[in-house]
Amino acid sequence: MACSGEGGEINGHPDEQCEKDFTGNGRAIEIRTENSDHSDGHSQDGSEVTEAVVLLGDDLKVASVKQEEDSKTETRSLSSNRSDGTSIVEEIELTELRDGKAVTSTDGDAAIPGFDGELTEAALKKIRKNAIGCALLTGLIMMIVVLAIVVMVLSVHKPKPPHIVVILAADLGWNDVGWNNPDVSTPVINRLASEGVLFNWTYVQPLCTPTRAALMTGFYPFKIGMQHQMLWNLQRSGLPLHLKLLPEKLQEVGYLTHHVGKWHLGFCNWAYTPTQRGFDTHYGPLTGGKTHEEKLSSDMCGRTATGHDFWDGSGVVQDNATFLTYMLVERIVKILSEHYSTYPLYLQFSMDIPGKIIEVPPKYENAYRGYTLDERTRKYLGILALMDEAVGNITQALKTYGLWDDTLLIFMGDNGALASSAGSNWPLRGSVGTLFEGAVRVPSFVAGRFLKVEGHVSNELVHVVDWHRTILSLAGIRADPNLDGIDMWESISEGKSSPRTEIVYNIEDDNFTSSAAIRVGDYKLITGNPDLLYPCRLSNESDGWYELSDIPFEPFRGDALSTTTPPTDVVYLFNIQDDPEERNNTADLYPEIVDKLQQRLDEHRKGIVPIIDTTRDLAGHPRRFGGEWSPGWC
Repeated sequence: MACSGEGGEINGHPDEQCEKDFTGNGRAIEIRTENSDHSDGHSQDGSEVTEAVVLLGDDLKVASVKQEEDSKTETRSLSSNRSDGTSIVEEIELTELRDGKAVTSTDGDAAIPGFDGELTEAALKKIRKNAIGCALLTGLIMMIVVLAIVVMVLSVHKPKPPHIVVILAADLGWNDVGWNNPDVSTPVINRLASEGVLFNWTYVQPLCTPTRAALMTGFYPFKIGMQHQMLWNLQRSGLPLHLKLLPEKLQEVGYLTHHVGKWHLGFCNWAYTPTQRGFDTHYGPLTGGKTHEEKLSSDMCGRTATGHDFWDGSGVVQDNATFLTYMLVERIVKILSEHYSTYPLYLQFSMDIPGKIIEVPPKYENAYRGYTLDERTRKYLGILALMDEAVGNITQALKTYGLWDDTLLIFMGDNGALASSAGSNWPLRGSVGTLFEGAVRVPSFVAGRFLKVEGHVSNELVHVVDWHRTILSLAGIRADPNLDGIDMWESISEGKSSPRTEIVYNIEDDNFTSSAAIRVGDYKLITGNPDLLYPCRLSNESDGWYELSDIPFEPFRGDALSTTTPPTDVVYLFNIQDDPEERNNTADLYPEIVDKLQQRLDEHRKGIVPIIDTTRDLAGHPRRFGGEWSPGWC
């Protein structure tokens, strides 16, 4: 019995199969099972015949095992086709099979000549097993090859992560942009907003340090100890070092990261500074607000210490009369001109303007001299024109150096305006540092070729914490599931509904500024003192509605701090959709809604973290560092 050809016939019987599985000296190269007309696979006499072809040197041997139906008698034969053309058939009969092993034999224990050991039932089973194993291995190898090809193809067509440019405009009021106020000239950002996605309901934190902390970490500030006011220059603390910041995560996937502008997240120890927190470079101040020409920064509302603040990495930028905004934009253009576009870019521009300090180069103020405006208003409108020009210079550089088509530009205020002193949040209520809408609802838009929907006005809720997770998603990074931020990319780029239905404005349980605010759906609840900057100012200087032309007053009174303790049992309830200006307190009308929102606040309170160290330490006084605000004292 031998395979007659490729058709697999055995002794001319086409119903018998020939399975070719192995090749090699001393190994089975075929396993054949007779398949007769019986559907059960047995031969005509009720027995089952299995053959194995064995190649030993130049001899081809066919070993067969015939199992009688009663499983008591087994006949094995070996036919040998020698290289000289002769054929030998040897046969041995085994009886009394027990557990598949022969215990007696008609020929005793005589060995079959040239068989390389007895071909036992175990050997045949091993041959069958090896055949199956080889087939599986071959299939596995083919699958690996196919998968490798698929991976290569996908890697070639994998979307390239975008360059991301984030612009935070300092203290930008709701009424300080052209699309909300026709008296303000901001043609560049007007056009970018109209070509991209303009947000009507973007929220940030009431002050600049907490907003930056939320963007950098993806957590609400009350969960990381950053809920109290902002970092003052002599505080011996900063954004907690155990937190991994956004630029650190982006560096891990190949992003080149740059920070230009004010840092304001801690500097008393070098470990708090930008180049130790994930940024490849930093150029700008380490503290908060400062003058734009002399680059001077003061501590706290008491202004007990003043010093120079301008850093390039770990080195001081010497006194320079050039207007600060010019210097920052010039550095950004340099970064863009030298960027190797193969690597994705994360650039964060924390602007020094509009800000709280009314300074601007004369040419911008002079553009408004023909109008019936007071000097402060002319200067502030000039600052807004400079801000617009700065954004235009940056976008032009992105285009000039071939980066624009791969860039997502994100623009937003870091908090509302210092109303009736600098900008205006009209018609929204309140000033920077409060829990009213004027402090936390800011102008914002995104622009870039990555948007699937362009020229769109979004009325969906977005919070600054969402940008952390959304940027990670765009970069292909899996975010910590515990983050407060939500991936908003589908809502932003495709115009889908926002998954966000709730915003926590802040929770602070400090003894004299205890307050909290939350929005769920259309309703907003404020409890406690809504002014987070107490005692730097009186509450009646921050909770009103202020237009740009209103008579200004000094919000920070030097060392003459307020000594009047504000009431802590105040409750406000607004339907913020119907009453965005917060003019109608409905707390007494809907106590059940107040209770419901209060319960939600209490649930969030379970995650509150104690405020970071707010101790003021004169070890950081600029006089100890040659007049500079410098790290190295905590």
